[in-house]
Amino acid sequence: MAEVIGCQALEGVRPSSTHLAELQRYADGLVSLDELMTELIVCIQQCSPR
Repeated sequence: MAEVIGCQALEGVRPSSTHLAELQRYADGLVSLDELMTELIVCIQQCSPR
């Protein structure tokens, strides 16, 4: 989690509160990394124009 936020900071990207909340769910052990990745893929698919 720290690596993701650190890389974004180097690129000048500020993570959204939603993004931080999702990462916090992983850090708290509420979701696995696989579950988080699946949620991200579904979100990207739903948000992308067709």
